[in-house]
Amino acid sequence: MLLGLLVPAGALAQSIIDSGSADPFPGILKAGDSGNAVKELQLILKIDPAIYPEGITSGYYGSLTAAAVKRLQRRYRLAETGVFDEATQEVVIPTKTRVDISVLTPNGNESWDKSDTHDVTWEVTIGPVVFDGRSLIPQTSSGDSTRAVAPFFPYASIDLLKDSDARFRYHVGSANLYDARYTWKIPADVPPANDYRIQIGVGGNVPCLYRAESEGKRGISFPCPAGLPFYSESDASDAPFKITGNAPPPVEVVAKLKIELAKIEAAINALANQIRTLRALIESL
Repeated sequence: MLLGLLVPAGALAQSIIDSGSADPFPGILKAGDSGNAVKELQLILKIDPAIYPEGITSGYYGSLTAAAVKRLQRRYRLAETGVFDEATQEVVIPTKTRVDISVLTPNGNESWDKSDTHDVTWEVTIGPVVFDGRSLIPQTSSGDSTRAVAPFFPYASIDLLKDSDARFRYHVGSANLYDARYTWKIPADVPPANDYRIQIGVGGNVPCLYRAESEGKRGISFPCPAGLPFYSESDASDAPFKITGNAPPPVEVVAKLKIELAKIEAAINALANQIRTLRALIESL
Protein backbone atom coordinates (compact mmCIF):
# COMPACT_ATOMS: atom_id res chain seq x y z
CA MET A 1 0.00 0.00 0.00
CA LEU A 2 1.32 3.44 -0.93
CA LEU A 3 0.22 6.18 1.46
CA GLY A 4 1.04 9.88 1.31
CA LEU A 5 2.95 9.58 -1.93
CA LEU A 6 3.45 11.23 -5.23
CA VAL A 7 3.96 9.45 -8.57
CA PRO A 8 5.59 11.88 -11.03
CA ALA A 9 5.53 11.33 -14.77
CA GLY A 10 8.99 9.81 -14.95
CA ALA A 11 8.68 7.42 -12.01
CA LEU A 12 7.70 3.76 -12.03
CA ALA A 13 4.18 3.07 -10.79
CA GLN A 14 5.46 1.41 -7.62
CA SER A 15 8.00 4.12 -6.71
CA ILE A 16 7.44 5.81 -3.33
CA ILE A 17 8.29 9.51 -3.03
CA ASP A 18 7.57 11.73 -0.01
CA SER A 19 5.00 14.19 -1.25
CA GLY A 20 4.84 16.89 1.41
CA SER A 21 1.84 18.97 0.30
CA ALA A 22 0.28 19.08 -3.14
CA ASP A 23 -2.15 21.98 -3.25
CA PRO A 24 -4.75 21.65 -6.03
CA PHE A 25 -5.18 25.43 -6.25
CA PRO A 26 -2.45 27.96 -7.11
CA GLY A 27 -3.18 30.08 -4.03
CA ILE A 28 -5.92 32.25 -2.58
CA LEU A 29 -8.75 32.98 -5.04
CA LYS A 30 -10.87 36.10 -4.72
CA ALA A 31 -13.28 38.40 -6.55
CA GLY A 32 -11.86 39.59 -9.86
CA ASP A 33 -9.73 36.49 -10.47
CA SER A 34 -10.25 34.39 -13.59
CA GLY A 35 -8.95 31.25 -15.26
CA ASN A 36 -9.16 27.48 -15.02
CA ALA A 37 -8.57 27.42 -11.24
CA VAL A 38 -11.68 29.57 -10.76
CA LYS A 39 -13.65 27.34 -13.14
CA GLU A 40 -12.55 24.28 -11.18
CA LEU A 41 -13.72 25.95 -7.97
CA GLN A 42 -17.09 26.77 -9.56
CA LEU A 43 -17.55 23.18 -10.76
CA ILE A 44 -16.90 22.00 -7.21
CA LEU A 45 -19.27 24.54 -5.64
CA LYS A 46 -22.13 23.64 -8.02
CA ILE A 47 -22.12 20.06 -6.72
CA ASP A 48 -24.40 21.40 -3.97
CA PRO A 49 -27.21 23.67 -5.26
CA ALA A 50 -27.71 24.98 -1.72
CA ILE A 51 -24.20 26.40 -1.87
CA TYR A 52 -24.10 27.58 -5.51
CA PRO A 53 -27.64 27.56 -6.94
CA GLU A 54 -26.63 29.51 -10.07
CA GLY A 55 -24.02 26.92 -11.02
CA ILE A 56 -22.26 29.23 -13.50
CA THR A 57 -18.81 27.94 -14.56
CA SER A 58 -17.49 30.91 -16.52
CA GLY A 59 -14.06 30.91 -14.93
CA TYR A 60 -14.60 34.44 -13.56
CA TYR A 61 -14.74 35.00 -9.79
CA GLY A 62 -17.65 37.44 -9.54
CA SER A 63 -20.28 38.25 -6.92
CA LEU A 64 -22.14 34.96 -7.38
CA THR A 65 -19.01 32.91 -6.75
CA ALA A 66 -18.13 35.05 -3.73
CA ALA A 67 -21.64 34.53 -2.34
CA ALA A 68 -21.31 30.76 -2.84
CA VAL A 69 -17.97 30.73 -1.01
CA LYS A 70 -19.61 32.65 1.88
CA ARG A 71 -22.34 29.99 2.12
CA LEU A 72 -19.66 27.30 2.15
CA GLN A 73 -17.76 29.13 4.90
CA ARG A 74 -20.96 29.45 6.95
CA ARG A 75 -21.52 25.68 6.71
CA TYR A 76 -18.07 24.97 8.15
CA ARG A 77 -18.19 27.83 10.69
CA LEU A 78 -15.44 29.83 9.01
CA ALA A 79 -15.20 33.61 8.67
CA GLU A 80 -17.62 34.56 5.86
CA THR A 81 -15.22 36.59 3.72
CA GLY A 82 -16.15 35.29 0.27
CA VAL A 83 -12.43 34.71 -0.33
CA PHE A 84 -11.32 31.17 -1.15
CA ASP A 85 -8.50 31.21 1.40
CA GLU A 86 -6.37 28.46 2.96
CA ALA A 87 -8.88 27.44 5.62
CA THR A 88 -11.71 27.26 3.07
CA GLN A 89 -9.56 25.24 0.67
CA GLU A 90 -8.78 22.78 3.45
CA VAL A 91 -12.46 21.98 4.14
CA VAL A 92 -13.04 21.56 0.40
CA ILE A 93 -10.03 19.35 -0.38
CA PRO A 94 -7.91 18.44 2.65
CA THR A 95 -4.26 18.40 1.61
CA LYS A 96 -2.61 19.19 4.94
CA THR A 97 -4.19 16.29 6.78
CA ARG A 98 -3.85 12.54 6.54
CA VAL A 99 -5.90 10.74 3.90
CA ASP A 100 -5.36 6.98 4.07
CA ILE A 101 -6.39 5.19 0.87
CA SER A 102 -6.13 1.45 0.32
CA VAL A 103 -6.94 -0.11 -3.06
CA LEU A 104 -8.74 -3.43 -2.52
CA THR A 105 -9.48 -4.52 -6.12
CA PRO A 106 -7.77 -4.94 -8.44
CA ASN A 107 -4.84 -5.59 -6.13
CA GLY A 108 -2.83 -8.11 -8.12
CA ASN A 109 -3.21 -11.19 -10.37
CA GLU A 110 -6.80 -10.48 -11.45
CA SER A 111 -7.76 -10.92 -15.11
CA TRP A 112 -10.28 -8.36 -16.36
CA ASP A 113 -11.87 -8.92 -19.76
CA LYS A 114 -13.16 -5.96 -21.73
CA SER A 115 -16.46 -7.71 -22.42
CA ASP A 116 -17.41 -7.44 -18.71
CA THR A 117 -17.85 -4.59 -16.24
CA HIS A 118 -15.53 -4.49 -13.26
CA ASP A 119 -15.55 -2.85 -9.83
CA VAL A 120 -12.60 -0.87 -8.55
CA THR A 121 -12.92 -0.90 -4.74
CA TRP A 122 -11.04 0.75 -1.90
CA GLU A 123 -11.11 1.89 1.73
CA VAL A 124 -10.40 5.42 2.92
CA THR A 125 -10.06 7.37 6.16
CA ILE A 126 -9.91 11.18 6.07
CA GLY A 127 -8.91 13.55 8.84
CA PRO A 128 -9.54 14.87 11.29
CA VAL A 129 -9.07 18.12 9.38
CA VAL A 130 -7.27 20.64 11.57
CA PHE A 131 -6.37 24.17 10.50
CA ASP A 132 -4.51 26.72 12.61
CA GLY A 133 -5.02 24.54 15.69
CA ARG A 134 -8.77 24.29 15.20
CA SER A 135 -10.61 21.09 14.28
CA LEU A 136 -12.76 21.80 11.22
CA ILE A 137 -13.89 18.27 10.30
CA PRO A 138 -13.79 15.12 12.48
CA GLN A 139 -12.24 11.91 11.18
CA THR A 140 -14.46 10.18 8.61
CA SER A 141 -14.12 6.98 6.60
CA SER A 142 -15.78 4.97 3.86
CA GLY A 143 -17.03 2.56 6.54
CA ASP A 144 -19.04 5.23 8.40
CA SER A 145 -22.81 4.81 8.23
CA THR A 146 -23.39 8.57 8.69
CA ARG A 147 -21.20 11.59 8.00
CA ALA A 148 -22.78 14.76 9.34
CA VAL A 149 -19.64 16.69 8.39
CA ALA A 150 -17.22 15.69 5.66
CA PRO A 151 -14.89 17.45 3.21
CA PHE A 152 -17.01 19.33 0.66
CA PHE A 153 -15.26 17.76 -2.35
CA PRO A 154 -14.37 14.18 -1.35
CA TYR A 155 -13.47 13.15 -4.90
CA ALA A 156 -10.48 11.16 -6.07
CA SER A 157 -8.99 10.36 -9.44
CA ILE A 158 -8.77 6.75 -10.61
CA ASP A 159 -5.91 6.11 -13.03
CA LEU A 160 -4.52 3.10 -14.84
CA LEU A 161 -0.72 2.68 -14.69
CA LYS A 162 1.55 0.25 -16.51
CA ASP A 163 4.71 -1.25 -14.98
CA SER A 164 6.48 -1.61 -18.33
CA ASP A 165 5.85 2.00 -19.40
CA ALA A 166 6.42 4.72 -16.80
CA ARG A 167 4.90 7.31 -19.16
CA PHE A 168 1.58 5.47 -19.44
CA ARG A 169 -1.21 7.03 -17.36
CA TYR A 170 -4.84 6.49 -18.33
CA HIS A 171 -7.42 8.57 -16.46
CA VAL A 172 -10.30 6.16 -15.77
CA GLY A 173 -12.55 8.68 -14.01
CA SER A 174 -13.32 10.60 -10.82
CA ALA A 175 -15.15 8.99 -7.90
CA ASN A 176 -16.50 9.96 -4.49
CA LEU A 177 -14.08 8.48 -1.96
CA TYR A 178 -16.88 7.52 0.43
CA ASP A 179 -18.59 5.39 -2.24
CA ALA A 180 -15.59 3.02 -2.03
CA ARG A 181 -16.56 1.57 -5.42
CA TYR A 182 -16.30 2.58 -9.09
CA THR A 183 -17.81 0.43 -11.82
CA TRP A 184 -15.70 0.47 -14.99
CA LYS A 185 -16.46 -0.77 -18.47
CA ILE A 186 -12.99 -0.93 -19.99
CA PRO A 187 -12.98 1.05 -23.27
CA ALA A 188 -11.56 -0.10 -26.57
CA ASP A 189 -8.55 2.24 -26.47
CA VAL A 190 -7.01 0.42 -23.48
CA PRO A 191 -4.65 -2.16 -24.99
CA PRO A 192 -4.53 -5.69 -23.52
CA ALA A 193 -1.55 -6.20 -21.19
CA ASN A 194 -0.62 -8.11 -18.06
CA ASP A 195 1.17 -5.41 -16.03
CA TYR A 196 -1.50 -2.84 -15.13
CA ARG A 197 -2.11 -1.27 -11.74
CA ILE A 198 -4.93 0.97 -10.53
CA GLN A 199 -3.99 4.15 -8.67
CA ILE A 200 -6.42 6.25 -6.62
CA GLY A 201 -5.26 9.76 -5.69
CA VAL A 202 -6.54 12.92 -4.00
CA GLY A 203 -5.44 16.56 -4.11
CA GLY A 204 -3.04 17.80 -6.76
CA ASN A 205 -4.57 17.33 -10.21
CA VAL A 206 -8.00 16.05 -9.11
CA PRO A 207 -9.94 19.35 -9.58
CA CYS A 208 -8.31 19.81 -12.99
CA LEU A 209 -9.21 16.28 -14.06
CA TYR A 210 -12.76 16.78 -12.74
CA ARG A 211 -13.02 19.90 -14.92
CA ALA A 212 -11.54 18.04 -17.92
CA GLU A 213 -14.20 15.32 -17.56
CA SER A 214 -16.91 18.01 -17.62
CA GLU A 215 -15.40 19.13 -20.94
CA GLY A 216 -15.52 15.59 -22.34
CA LYS A 217 -11.80 14.86 -21.94
CA ARG A 218 -10.57 11.59 -20.45
CA GLY A 219 -8.32 8.67 -21.25
CA ILE A 220 -4.65 8.91 -22.11
CA SER A 221 -4.69 12.66 -22.71
CA PHE A 222 -3.53 14.46 -19.57
CA PRO A 223 -4.86 18.03 -19.83
CA CYS A 224 -3.63 19.33 -16.46
CA PRO A 225 -0.75 21.75 -15.84
CA ALA A 226 2.60 20.03 -15.77
CA GLY A 227 3.60 22.15 -12.76
CA LEU A 228 1.05 20.46 -10.50
CA PRO A 229 2.07 17.28 -8.67
CA PHE A 230 -0.23 14.42 -9.56
CA TYR A 231 -1.64 13.84 -6.07
CA SER A 232 -1.04 14.66 -2.41
CA GLU A 233 -2.08 11.18 -1.23
CA SER A 234 -2.53 8.01 -3.25
CA ASP A 235 -2.45 4.25 -3.27
CA ALA A 236 -1.89 1.76 -6.09
CA SER A 237 -2.49 -1.96 -6.59
CA ASP A 238 0.09 -4.00 -4.67
CA ALA A 239 0.75 -6.19 -7.72
CA PRO A 240 -0.10 -5.99 -11.44
CA PHE A 241 -3.30 -7.33 -12.97
CA LYS A 242 -4.25 -8.30 -16.52
CA ILE A 243 -6.63 -6.74 -19.05
CA THR A 244 -7.71 -9.03 -21.90
CA GLY A 245 -10.07 -9.13 -24.85
CA ASN A 246 -11.42 -6.57 -27.25
CA ALA A 247 -14.17 -4.04 -26.77
CA PRO A 248 -16.36 -2.40 -29.38
CA PRO A 249 -15.73 1.30 -29.88
CA PRO A 250 -17.83 3.61 -27.68
CA VAL A 251 -21.31 4.48 -28.93
CA GLU A 252 -20.42 8.16 -29.25
CA VAL A 253 -17.41 7.30 -31.42
CA VAL A 254 -19.57 5.18 -33.74
CA ALA A 255 -22.11 8.03 -33.92
CA LYS A 256 -19.40 10.52 -34.88
CA LEU A 257 -18.05 8.16 -37.53
CA LYS A 258 -21.53 7.80 -39.03
CA ILE A 259 -21.87 11.59 -39.18
CA GLU A 260 -18.49 11.92 -40.89
CA LEU A 261 -19.40 9.13 -43.33
CA ALA A 262 -22.66 10.92 -44.20
CA LYS A 263 -20.70 14.13 -44.88
CA ILE A 264 -18.29 12.28 -47.17
CA GLU A 265 -21.15 10.62 -49.03
CA ALA A 266 -22.89 14.00 -49.47
CA ALA A 267 -19.66 15.52 -50.81
CA ILE A 268 -19.21 12.63 -53.26
CA ASN A 269 -22.80 12.97 -54.47
CA ALA A 270 -22.34 16.72 -54.94
CA LEU A 271 -19.15 16.10 -56.91
CA ALA A 272 -20.90 13.48 -59.06
CA ASN A 273 -23.67 15.99 -59.84
CA GLN A 274 -21.08 18.57 -60.85
CA ILE A 275 -19.39 16.02 -63.12
CA ARG A 276 -22.70 15.17 -64.80
CA THR A 277 -23.48 18.87 -65.31
CA LEU A 278 -20.03 19.53 -66.76
CA ARG A 279 -20.28 16.49 -69.05
CA ALA A 280 -23.68 17.64 -70.33
CA LEU A 281 -22.27 21.10 -70.97
CA ILE A 282 -19.31 19.70 -72.91
CA GLU A 283 -21.54 17.45 -74.99
CA SER A 284 -23.76 20.39 -75.89
CA LEU A 285 -20.87 22.42 -77.36
